[in-house]
Amino acid sequence: MRRYETFVICDPDLSAEQRAPVLDRINEQVGQFNGFTVELDEWGSRKLAYMIKKKMRGYYVRLDYC
Repeated sequence: MRRYETFVICDPDLSAEQRAPVLDRINEQVGQFNGFTVELDEWGSRKLAYMIKKKMRGYYVRLDYC
């Protein structure tokens, strides 16, 4: 099975409770296509290279899945 890596950038103003359903929904999507998540690595809030929706920071999450 091939292995993939995807980065998701969330709004840095979201709390951990608000961010959890977003990450759960991504895991469900991987599972719907007979895949599985190998690793979910939260990098935390970092500066963006350019503004996205008038924000200079983003919360980075790295997904490693098959």
